[in-house]
Amino acid sequence: MAKNSDESQTGPHLSTRLPVNPKISMSAFRERLEALRLKNENDSRNQVEETNPSTGTDLTNLLLQKHGEQLRLQNEQLQKLMEVKEKGVKEDNSYMFKRFASLNPPIYDVSLDPKTFKDWIRGMKKLFDMLQCPEEWKVGFAVFYLKDKANLWWAIVRERWHELGFN
Repeated sequence: MAKNSDESQTGPHLSTRLPVNPKISMSAFRERLEALRLKNENDSRNQVEETNPSTGTDLTNLLLQKHGEQLRLQNEQLQKLMEVKEKGVKEDNSYMFKRFASLNPPIYDVSLDPKTFKDWIRGMKKLFDMLQCPEEWKVGFAVFYLKDKANLWWAIVRERWHELGFN
């Protein structure tokens, strides 16, 4: 069986896959192939060296520093906002109480008549609703309008609340 010229240069298994360039010998082709393989290996090694652990550690540390700085700045901004809000709430409370007091809320002194107490509660609720007073301020505002025995009663109740751990 006669071999064709393609098979003699490339071997029988490559004759149909790789066209043979008559200008390049097989040995030159193998040399080029080996040079490309070595170049590819060198490029791969360089990529690995560029991402070695020490460089990765340096990048991680840098990122952590930047992240820490950002968190510190955000924390400072949040603290400033909280201070402004707290100041605003105190001013709002003071302003609301002045508005409430300007409406001449009813004063309550202990009366044995339950209707008198219910009328006082109803009058206070109307004022709070009209002013849209927040729930947490209502008791504090109302106790200013308890007099004599009612005020004494409130002092005892508040003291008991503190003893029991209510604030």
